[in-house]
Amino acid sequence: MSGIYKAYRAAGADFLALKLCKVFTRIENVEDQALHNDMLKDVLEIIEGEELSFFKSLAEWMLYQKVNKKKRFLYHVACRALVYGMKKG
Repeated sequence: MSGIYKAYRAAGADFLALKLCKVFTRIENVEDQALHNDMLKDVLEIIEGEELSFFKSLAEWMLYQKVNKKKRFLYHVACRALVYGMKKG
């Protein structure tokens, strides 16, 4: 288990979801780009080695679930990332 995974697991999925806002927002300046890249690096470190499976499962959820995906979307992505991080450990 990576240290970044342990930190986000301890902080919880709500905290990771809050941080994921930086990945899914418009990049308007250099600071936004730096925050985006830093958060993306963290998520990729958590799911390292399982990227294809992670993104495939996320795409399937987005395409096939019959729920309102706008509700707690980032929370769902955060939970999924933490589950994949747990699988690695």
